[in-house]
Amino acid sequence: MDSFLDIKVNVINDNFDYFSSIKDKILNGISLSEDEVNNFLNYVVFKTRKKICDCFNKNIELFDYRDTCNYAQAMLSYYFDDLGIYNNPVCTSGIFFNVIRHFFIVAYFMQDGEMVPYIVDPTYNQFFSFEKCKKDKFVLKNGIVRATPDPGYFISLLDDNSKKEVIEFLKCGFHRLNTDFAKIYGDSFNKTQIGISQKEYDNLFVSGSSYVKFFLKFKNELTKTREELDNLGLLLDSKN
Repeated sequence: MDSFLDIKVNVINDNFDYFSSIKDKILNGISLSEDEVNNFLNYVVFKTRKKICDCFNKNIELFDYRDTCNYAQAMLSYYFDDLGIYNNPVCTSGIFFNVIRHFFIVAYFMQDGEMVPYIVDPTYNQFFSFEKCKKDKFVLKNGIVRATPDPGYFISLLDDNSKKEVIEFLKCGFHRLNTDFAKIYGDSFNKTQIGISQKEYDNLFVSGSSYVKFFLKFKNELTKTREELDNLGLLLDSKN
């Protein structure tokens, strides 16, 4: 886990004119380049994280974003709705049985003439604390899995290339949704499943393509209203 402990999220300088020009393209249905989508999402994720940190009086580079994923999901979903960006709010516990509950977004962007989905998750970092990612967090009683480490533990077991990909995801908070990354991301939650036998646990398997289908299909109700976010100063205003 040491390689994940010192990760700092991306902190960007505001370039509102450039960001605004990309937003105008989105509002007018103009296709974006991959760089433009990346720059747009870098900006939006940064703003989401900054507003959450300001609200809860936290340092954006040090905060782990624990217990804020439902705020981030609602902030992003309302904002994307206002810009006409199709988005699917997803909750892990709506897909898998007895796993760690986490909220994130899948958003579609017109990129190089086709609709491309992205996982947008500014708060995945909360699952990488050293204490919660130890092997001894596995608890087995009477042949039943009762507890598991956090998703970060399962990421730490991957090959170096996969871990580097996750590190970039932790920094920027988004990734193009493809079968390879869906497998990495999805497995990290599926392997927190409890209430099943050791044998069932050891044989857990979901393909990357199945994860993609799950993420695009299962839509949860947002847990925060616009009014609640507005009262906390957490709305991402599409006009500003």
